[in-house]
Amino acid sequence: MSQNIMPNIRLIVLLWVCYSCTMAFEVQAVSNVDVASVDSMFISGEELREFIVQMPQGLRSRKEGDVARRDYLRSLLARYLMELEVRERGLDTLQTVREAVVPGWHERLIEAYRQENLRGPVEVSEEEIGRYYEENHLGPRRQLAGIILPEKDRAEEVLERLVAGEAFEDLAQQYSVDKNTASRGGVWGFISLQEARKLKIPDEIFHTLPTGAISNVLPLGKRYLVMRFLADSVSTLENERARILDFLRLEKREQYAHQHIENLAATLEWKLEEEGLRLILQKTLGRSALPLHYLTVTEAAQTLFSYQGGAISVEDYLQTLWQDPSRARSGWGVRDSAEIASVAADLVMKPALLVQAARRQGIDARPEQVAWLEKARWSFALEQLRRQEVLDKVVVSDAEVLQVYEEHGEAFRQSQEFYLIEVLVETREEADALRVRLEGGEHLHTLAIGHSIRPGAAEDSGVLHLQGRDRYARPDLYNAAKEAELEEIVGPVQGKEGYSLFKVFAREGGEIAPFAEVEKKARSFAHLGTKQRLFEEFVDALHEKYRDRITVYSDKLEQALPEAFLKQHKALEPAGDK
Repeated sequence: MSQNIMPNIRLIVLLWVCYSCTMAFEVQAVSNVDVASVDSMFISGEELREFIVQMPQGLRSRKEGDVARRDYLRSLLARYLMELEVRERGLDTLQTVREAVVPGWHERLIEAYRQENLRGPVEVSEEEIGRYYEENHLGPRRQLAGIILPEKDRAEEVLERLVAGEAFEDLAQQYSVDKNTASRGGVWGFISLQEARKLKIPDEIFHTLPTGAISNVLPLGKRYLVMRFLADSVSTLENERARILDFLRLEKREQYAHQHIENLAATLEWKLEEEGLRLILQKTLGRSALPLHYLTVTEAAQTLFSYQGGAISVEDYLQTLWQDPSRARSGWGVRDSAEIASVAADLVMKPALLVQAARRQGIDARPEQVAWLEKARWSFALEQLRRQEVLDKVVVSDAEVLQVYEEHGEAFRQSQEFYLIEVLVETREEADALRVRLEGGEHLHTLAIGHSIRPGAAEDSGVLHLQGRDRYARPDLYNAAKEAELEEIVGPVQGKEGYSLFKVFAREGGEIAPFAEVEKKARSFAHLGTKQRLFEEFVDALHEKYRDRITVYSDKLEQALPEAFLKQHKALEPAGDK
């Protein structure tokens, strides 16, 4: 197993193919030569070339000639063979597969229906904008500063200290639980009356509290607010116009959508069924919540809501409620008939009616929607096949994990850190001139003080600490430091920031981490290696099983993938292999 742990290109390509299998592959329209066939499904050279072009560069073959051609074709054939296996096992027809894609299918139908029926143009007049501006008092604005306290007693204590003359800013920084404003001395910014109301600040205080005066303690949800206004200003209608327009458009769209849903409910005869309602109320009696396991199979199947073309069972409703466990545990949505009807209006009625309306409009029968559904079913069926044959069979022992660690120590080597004295300048000419001065006997730290453009270089005499993350932030400098001998003058080295001259005077790290620190990483590698091996074995088994149904046209394969194409798309050699 351990010999296969570092993924070779063939294994990675096959895994990538498995993950990218997301639909049934129909017979291609052959626009050029066919390179292979599986039963009546043909693989064209065009399809094979497109498969290679879209493959990430790191996953392409590093082999040449006919070996590379066969590897690529084998990887693409895996798609077709997995399709055959799905059909043979009947995974594409399983009810679990069909049910698994229903939520995503319904979301697509609803979105298509919304786009066509609920997203029309909304007209907002200048009169409406002006009236909203006036009615919501958006003109007057006051700069708010506040101290938010978790307890009323503490808030009263802070108020007394403010009245006694202590600085508002100091107490805000010390006691306010709103860290964003506390760091600014409690300053929130300018707010309108509308925004003040959202903060539960009484209208009278907004209008009459003198600038600079301290308010009494005000309730703010479960917390308490001590506040003052620092300054006053006026926001004109023109300043607020765009925001008001967006708000009114959104409000009108929501009103239209709400009315549309109500009309659908009447048209489709949405109805709360008394028997299902009684069941929920009886089961909830004396309990704080209603989990599904409190119900029998028969009770769970009881209809709670009915409408033309469908129904919502008690189980459907409760499953939707328990998607928000924190609320469901409080008994939300099951306490009385009014609450059940209200909660259901948003959670189950709206999506159910919109899906039914989409079907009545024929959206579900459109070719693009049918194609999406088929693709989704195949994607899930192929995932089930992969799970059965690979994921569910992955077992890794402690001994295998330790073996991975021992045989692949480089993968667990800690990042190296370097301490440099460096001079960073903007141009190569400057760097070359400084190099000459260094060779003439001047010191790096002296030149750093007078010439380096790196922030803080003068204060630190050019000392720079390169850490592991600098492999990505400053790759050229980090790699050069990694190769340098201690006290050796290196450079100029060009990087994103300019040209560096440096010497490494100390280095740390680079050791292989103790097994206890990287056991989780080693286990992940072992798991990946086992998964790759199982997948390779599965694909081998498929090739053997369907060998008599596969035809490869070798002469056409070379024609479809000429040497020039293979060289153009060949994987780059890893740096370590050079």
